[in-house]
Amino acid sequence: MGLQITPISSTASLPTAINTLNEIIRSLAAEAQTKTIYQSGSAAIVNGKLSTGTYGDIIYDSNGIPRIYIGQKPDTGEPIIAITKSGKNVITALGGSE
Repeated sequence: MGLQITPISSTASLPTAINTLNEIIRSLAAEAQTKTIYQSGSAAIVNGKLSTGTYGDIIYDSNGIPRIYIGQKPDTGEPIIAITKSGKNVITALGGSE
């Protein structure tokens, strides 16, 4: 997982080189919007543009449940830090959907 950049061959044609550069730019743009760090195959931390349409960080517990939210409140865009009780989804508690 993670960003992989393919080098451009010195013998590549101009259209091939341009296509490769475009792919690199698309990959970098996507990487800059959202970053996910994984734990045992499921998300541990998501940072950037979230499924709520806002920006922030979501921290998951060991069961894969989002428990800590630092970012913009989904309905108003105001800054918020929210932590839920064990087993409760912080996004759902804020009125958002995943």
